[in-house]
Amino acid sequence: MNIPSKVKILGHDYRIEFDDQLFAKENVGSGKACANVLIITLASNVPESRQAETFLHEIIEMLKYTMQIEINHDHLSALSEGLFSVIRDNNIDFRK
Repeated sequence: MNIPSKVKILGHDYRIEFDDQLFAKENVGSGKACANVLIITLASNVPESRQAETFLHEIIEMLKYTMQIEINHDHLSALSEGLFSVIRDNNIDFRK
């Protein structure tokens, strides 16, 4: 997956950063997002599929936060894994 250097989420431009020390520095799994500074950070030393799913997960996290959607983290993780699987396994491209 080509992860862009920025992504617009609900009118805000989030910068995408990659960090090969994310696991060592913070206990956040393979990614984190911060709505206050508009940054999504992804672990760069994980398999491509995990990085792509984490990117989707962090986008959903920011939608949840900004829109005040009540969903627990386990359910959000299951949702991002499920959506990633459907999109990837079916080669879905939303562009025409």
